[in-house]
Amino acid sequence: MTDAEFDPSGEQAVSSELAGVMPVEYVAFHSQNHVAYLKYAHLELGPSAAQTVVEDVFTFLLEVWPDALKEENLQAFAWAQLREHVERHRTAQVMPTALVDTVRYGGSLPASTSPA
Repeated sequence: MTDAEFDPSGEQAVSSELAGVMPVEYVAFHSQNHVAYLKYAHLELGPSAAQTVVEDVFTFLLEVWPDALKEENLQAFAWAQLREHVERHRTAQVMPTALVDTVRYGGSLPASTSPA
């Protein structure tokens, strides 16, 4: 999938099987924020990692949902989690951030760093 083909609306809803066992507030939060989170992750990490990172964030939020609801600002808490997950993923990557930024903004990798 290329940047031009990116469609964040593809998997924005919680599956109907899971929606019945998840807190209704969480399902609503997920539905309202999934596209924005996916767009952000896509811009920061590219299409291959975006979906995985966003799923990880929503899984984490579900695990801490009762405590997350006690936060003064749930939206700010959740965005902070997304930014932390994105940064952790970026840090774990082999390719330095400068090269990722070059590719993200239309550049190309030098021949010596391109995958074979």
